[in-house]
Formats: sequence, structure tokens, C-alpha cells
Amino acid sequence: MNGLKFFSLVLTALLLCSCNGSGGNSDDSSASDTPENQSDIIELLVFGRKAYVLQFDKRTLKFNEAVEVSDDSVGSYGILDSQNRIYAATAGVTSNKWVENEFLQISHQRGIGDNNGYISLSKNEDKLAVSSFATGNISLFSIDKESGAIKDDSVVISRSIESRAHWVQWGPSGNNIYAIYHGEGKITRHSYDVQKGQVDLISNVVFQEDSGAATRLRHMAFHPGKPNFVYIVAEGSNEIIFTEVSELNGQFIERQRISTLPSSFTDNNTAAHIQISKDGNNLYVSNRGHDSIAVFNIDANGELSLIEHETANINRPRFFLLLDDEKLLFTANQRGGSIVATSVGLAGELDILDVSSDVVLNGSRFIAKLP
Repeated sequence: MNGLKFFSLVLTALLLCSCNGSGGNSDDSSASDTPENQSDIIELLVFGRKAYVLQFDKRTLKFNEAVEVSDDSVGSYGILDSQNRIYAATAGVTSNKWVENEFLQISHQRGIGDNNGYISLSKNEDKLAVSSFATGNISLFSIDKESGAIKDDSVVISRSIESRAHWVQWGPSGNNIYAIYHGEGKITRHSYDVQKGQVDLISNVVFQEDSGAATRLRHMAFHPGKPNFVYIVAEGSNEIIFTEVSELNGQFIERQRISTLPSSFTDNNTAAHIQISKDGNNLYVSNRGHDSIAVFNIDANGELSLIEHETANINRPRFFLLLDDEKLLFTANQRGGSIVATSVGLAGELDILDVSSDVVLNGSRFIAKLP
């Protein structure tokens, strides 16, 4: 196994409070309160049947027991802002905060569909975008930056139910909003005025699959160092599609297709989540069916080559979280519900470290690192 390279973490007073009395720290309570020991703990927010906080100890490379922090399910996907408020896609969309070690709701906006697949924040954190798989629409809301409340002023980018809006996100410049329509095999771009906070409702199709919905485009990721390189996950065909953004018209020009699966695997599978390392050298994607995290190298031209498939203790991985600075990757097993901790080696390869209890976290589908 490759050696782990960990950087110190500075936990805020908020999370220091949440660590104390959780029952998962060292038996020596005086030692567990020291900043040195606190910096060895990574706290993860997990969305499963409910919301939980799960600690990973970098000294022992083990998980502590999960602590329940909500009474009900809080969503299928979330995002943290710079004030550590959590926005979640659920039956509508919510903003949430921590108060006395509890996950409390600030606001809730409904009426945008019950099956919301993805949520994203604008670069200056004054707008929220939500994709609705149920309605096919993309909804944009304003945010009160002081309180974190979501305003009742939604602007809807309307499509048909059959469009199945699966993903939405601002582009690297913040001047465009991109959306993936799972049911149409299309990716669209909408111009966004950062100063006015307004979106152009007229869309430009920047990528169209010849096979339409059969490929089932799901998520995509921009290369961190070369934002004109875009990588698309197709969950139907189990491929990563590498495209390059045209400087002339903004269209996505296809450069490569590569399977997320071993050539010997012939059973059912749906590719799911995608993330690229901060240095732009590696791309990771999860496979539900093969039950693996596929690891790819990205060369100077943006093309992918397979490094490995990590399968140890992985069971229908809907989501994973790559922590570049800590050289760790945490996988959420939707079936069973455990979280798998793996180390990240020099070439991006993964090695199993520990697996959390799967009893409490049944149905885990999202992970975020708390500060």
C-alpha cells in the first residue's frame, strides 16, 4: 500500500463542539479535546435514510460510529457554501445549518418536483440551481447570503417531462449554466449574467448524442487546469466521453470514448458519479453493477487511459468524495449503506483502508467533508 500524505486540518469551533460527546472519540476525553487530536479527525456529512456525521481518524485509519443529526431524510444530493450551510435537493430544495450539534432547516422551497437529482451554487453563492428528473425542468432560486434562506422567486427553464433533467451546474467562468437532459441525450448551455443574476432562458445545445436517450448522459466534469476539456458520464452505455469546447461556438467536440468497465464484464451496470483530481492527472467514476471505482490517467492532451478498477467492499456506489489534500477517497455504498475509505496513491490508484458500519447508514447516497 502506498504511504499516505496527510495535511493538517483546522476544525472550526462549530465542529469542535460536534466532536465532543459523540461517543466515538478516544476514551481519554482530555486528550481528545486538544487541537492536535482534533486535526487528525475528518468529519463527513452523509445523506442516507437520514443525515449522519461520520468521523474518520487519520491516525488509526478507522471510522468511528456514525451519529444521527436529522430525524428525517434530508435529500439525495447536497452542496456546502463558504459559510458551511448545506443546501439539499429533496422534495423541493432546502437550506440547512448546524445548531447545537443538530442539522436544522433554514428554509424549504417546494413545487419543483419530488425527484430532484442535482443541485449547484453560482460562483458568488447568490443563486441555486436544481435539476428535476420528475418534471424535466431546471429551477433557479435566489439566496439571502446573510441568512442562507432560499427565496421564493424561482425562474424555471422549462422542458418536457420526458427530458429528465439530471444534472445542472455553472461553468468554470460562471457566465454559463450547463444542463444534462437524460431523456434526450442532450447537453445545453444558457448564458448567465453574473452582475444581474439573470439567466437567458433560450438554450443552446452544445452536445447531442446520435443515439438520443439510449446512452443516458448523467453527469459531467470540467478539467480543473484546462476548462475547455469536458468529461461526460454516460450511464446507459457505461462510457466516459471526452470532449473539447470549441473556441468558435462553444460546442462540445468529441475526442474520445472509453468504457468505464473491464472488457470481460458483461452483466448489467450503470455508471454514476465522476470527479477529477485537483492536479488534473486522474479521473474517477463509479460503476453500479460491476461495483467498482474506475481510475483513469489523463494525459497532456486530455485523453484517458485506465489505471485500475477498485472493487474492495464496494456495493452499488452512487457517489464518492475525493479529498485531494488528504489523499483519500470515500465511497457511498447505496446498497447496504456503508462508507468505504481508500487511500490515493501517487499514480491515483486506490487501496482499501476501512469500511463503516452499514446498519445506520442504509441507502447512503451523498458525502460532504465538514470543515
